[in-house]
Amino acid sequence: MTPMRLVSQTLWIIGFTAIGAFSSASAQEQVDSTRLRVLQRLERLARAPGFDSILFLQDSIRVAEIEAGRGFGGGVSTDSVVAELMELPGFTLTEYDGGAATFEAAERVLTLIAPDGGRARVSSEGMGVEADTSILYNEETGRLQTEGQSTFTPDTGDPIESTSLIFDIGEERGSAFGAETSYSEGGANWLVTGDMPFAAADSSFMSHARFTSCDLEEPHYHFETDEIKIVGGNVLVARPVRLYFADVPVAWLPFVAQSLSQGRSSGILTPRFSVNDIVRTSGRYRRRVSNIGFYWAMSDYSDALMALDWFSQNFLSVTSSLRYSFNRQFLDGDL
Repeated sequence: MTPMRLVSQTLWIIGFTAIGAFSSASAQEQVDSTRLRVLQRLERLARAPGFDSILFLQDSIRVAEIEAGRGFGGGVSTDSVVAELMELPGFTLTEYDGGAATFEAAERVLTLIAPDGGRARVSSEGMGVEADTSILYNEETGRLQTEGQSTFTPDTGDPIESTSLIFDIGEERGSAFGAETSYSEGGANWLVTGDMPFAAADSSFMSHARFTSCDLEEPHYHFETDEIKIVGGNVLVARPVRLYFADVPVAWLPFVAQSLSQGRSSGILTPRFSVNDIVRTSGRYRRRVSNIGFYWAMSDYSDALMALDWFSQNFLSVTSSLRYSFNRQFLDGDL
């Protein structure tokens, strides 16, 4: 081998070595830059939400729901999946709403705690239970128990206010203590209070109850009864019934049957009296109370009425009437 060829081979080796070193350095630089970009992205993802306006994009749909009073922070929302399930047969939706909740897994007991100034709520199939303190639900027994002022709203009928209540969701019946409800009859709004040991969709019972159409905190008059039964939300039957002016008993009836349905129906009449008949301004004043009685809608074509008129130290009278109207027989009159 000549010296010239040796030098040439040496140059080729040096050239290949330099090219290999440059390629290795370029690959190392590419790997390092890729690794750096990955680390930088991970660092950005590890930041708290909203740290970077580019990383944090607020859900416009969520904001719109909250502004409309729906969604988290704006009430109860129903997503599309729940809406579809509600329309399928065999699915029952129960909604729970409260300021806080605790769940005891071993006993399967859920406790909803009412928010400050608000109420805890449970609703299912048109019925609802509310309480200003808490609602306890036992999953094994299917019973709800409330603490504090409570409201039970049936799917049909008027809401019932109470100091506390127990309700069986499976049986759709319950008990309310210190219950209060109202109904309209004869142009008057009647307020009924008392304990309700049994309440269901078809019938309800109350004990040691009182009812009146006077809306004052201390009513001018009221009726007291030992038992009340409300059948189908249409008929109220009470027995025995005592009429009081303030706290003075003035009349007694063995029973009273009152229709709760709208329109023309049987029921007790609204008594007529003045404030002076309750609190006399003079010893010579004579109290008078009239229209104490009952109206009976016998049919679509006839009715009857009986009323008592009491005038202290003057007279006691009973008024009755019978009306009928049969157009086909050309009969129309009254007795």
